[in-house]
Amino acid sequence: MKFRSFKHARDYVQSLQLKNEREWILFCKSNKKPSDIPSVPRQYYTNEWKGLGDWLGTYTIAPQNKKFRTFKKARKFVHSLNLRTYYDWLDFCKSNKKPSDIPSVPRQYYTNEWKGFGDWLGTYTIAPQNKKFRSFKQARIFARNLKLKNHLQWVQYSKTSNFPVDIPSTPNRTYQNKGWIGWSDWLGTKKKSLQKNS
Repeated sequence: MKFRSFKHARDYVQSLQLKNEREWILFCKSNKKPSDIPSVPRQYYTNEWKGLGDWLGTYTIAPQNKKFRTFKKARKFVHSLNLRTYYDWLDFCKSNKKPSDIPSVPRQYYTNEWKGFGDWLGTYTIAPQNKKFRSFKQARIFARNLKLKNHLQWVQYSKTSNFPVDIPSTPNRTYQNKGWIGWSDWLGTKKKSLQKNS
C-alpha cells in the first residue's frame, strides 16, 4: 500500500478536528479512514513525525517529550502567583493561565530538588507527615499553660499566627497511643472541674 505524503496525510487528518489519541484510534477502527492514510503514522513517517499533537493539529505535547523550566525558574514563577494552598495550585493548573513549560505535577519532574508544596508555593508550610512535633508531655504542658477552656477554643487558637509549628493542631491524632487521654487532660480542665465539684 502506498500512502499519501506526510503533508497531504496530515492536512487531511487535521481537517477531521480530532482532539486526542483516543479519538484517532476510534477513527482508525471505523470504516471512514482512507486506506492511504496509515493507522500508525509514526512508523511510516519516521523522518517527519513530530508527535500526535502535530499530527492531529492540537499541538499538545506528550508529557515525556515536554521541556520544562529549571526548578529554580519554575519555582520563582510559582512564588509570584501568591498561591496559598495545594488546592489553589490545582485550580491554577486547571485554568488556562498555567504556562506549558511549568509541570502540573512538579514533584514527579523535579524529583531531586523537590522539598514539598510549602517550598514550591513559597508559603514554607510543612506537610503534617513531615513535621517534627514536641513530645506529648512537652506539648501538653504548653497546651495547659494557655488556660483554654475547651476543644473549640483550641481549634480557634490553632488557626492563629501565634500557633507554634512544633505543636500539632490535632493532638488527638498525633499523640494517639503516645499518651493521649482526652481534651480535658490535654487542656488541663479536668482538675479544675474536679476542684469545683469538691
